Amino acid sequence: MRTFADFAQLLGLLLASTALLLLILAARAWRRAPFEAASVGLHVAALFLLPAALFFLTHRVVAERLKTVEFCGSCHVMDPYVADLNDPESQTLAAVHHQNRLTGEHSCHACHSGYGLAGNFEAKKAGVRHVIRYYTGRYETPLAIPGGLSNRSCLGCHEGARRFSARRPHRVYAQELAHDERRCIECHGPAHP
Repeated sequence: MRTFADFAQLLGLLLASTALLLLILAARAWRRAPFEAASVGLHVAALFLLPAALFFLTHRVVAERLKTVEFCGSCHVMDPYVADLNDPESQTLAAVHHQNRLTGEHSCHACHSGYGLAGNFEAKKAGVRHVIRYYTGRYETPLAIPGGLSNRSCLGCHEGARRFSARRPHRVYAQELAHDERRCIECHGPAHP
């Protein structure tokens, strides 16, 4: 079965090949008549339009792959966390959510990306910092989230759900939970081993 990523890779190769071909044609046209409309048009297409299309296409594919557990598990530092996700005996929040498919195939991303545009941007910045620390060897285990995991990660999915709202403590502490004055993890932890 073909996926969007497979299609995007094929389209990306076609766009890259087309851009290269246009660049060759543009160079030839430039030598003959540098400022003619056809020559300038080929240059604009080869140097700006096709690369921009290629960037947005590949960004979409890469962004989807970054959300997968397989991607997160590609760093050996994450091995214990991924092993816990798949351990049928584990009762951690991450394992329960992952094994019951409550977070789909994006288990890590569902809790660790933040919600909304600013949250996703902050998560991407943090991800870049993590990659730099990984490759420079400047990280400590066990890994820790500075300030802990925000309740927004939990409430983004659970808030407003019937099962969540039916529990008295959730109703009583709703404001405290919403403002991180009381942590979800205090009652429902641990998230990871």
